[in-house]
Amino acid sequence: PSNKLTNTLKTMYPNASFVEWEKERNYIKAEFLHEGAKTEVRFSKNEEWQLSKIDLQQNQIPTVIVSAIAQSEYANWQYEDAHYLEQPNAEPRIVVEMEKANKDVYLHFSTDGELIQTL
Repeated sequence: PSNKLTNTLKTMYPNASFVEWEKERNYIKAEFLHEGAKTEVRFSKNEEWQLSKIDLQQNQIPTVIVSAIAQSEYANWQYEDAHYLEQPNAEPRIVVEMEKANKDVYLHFSTDGELIQTL
């Protein structure tokens, strides 16, 4: 990675450790630990920040989101994964991956528990 990318990452995540860089087809990503959480940051080929994705443990999902899932059509689906997602010009969101019968669904919630999108 360029000095610009490594400096940007140090500014965004000063306590990042075990940083690994990968050049993908359409972006450059850094994977690392930040405050004990696996974190991924993506930059465009032009070295502009595209997103940050921080893994969440199941017990770190806000109660309001756990309740929303429990009252939804996905209540009997199996929890797979969750992460906190930040992107430029967008509100942060929490994405919860649920699975049932080999079918995955990604539930995008605002940080206050509103279901924004289902993919």
